[in-house]
Amino acid sequence: MQQLSIFSVLQQITDIELITRNIEKLQIGDSIITVTCDIERSEKMLTVRANEFEETFKTGAAALMYIKNYFENGPEYIYKGIKQ
Repeated sequence: MQQLSIFSVLQQITDIELITRNIEKLQIGDSIITVTCDIERSEKMLTVRANEFEETFKTGAAALMYIKNYFENGPEYIYKGIKQ
């Protein structure tokens, strides 16, 4: 089981809230930069980058679902075929 500090958990919650509020507002070339991950909007895709992964998505909803699943359930959950 992965052990997380209270600070890490609070930071992830704060970052997810920030991303949730702003992901659909991103214009081409804009980005959201947080401690846990960065999101950049290109012409047709959103790229999500963190220390452990880099993934691209067509919609903000798919990117947000991936981020939430990754940070709430861990990378093992994502790599079992749940990734969108």
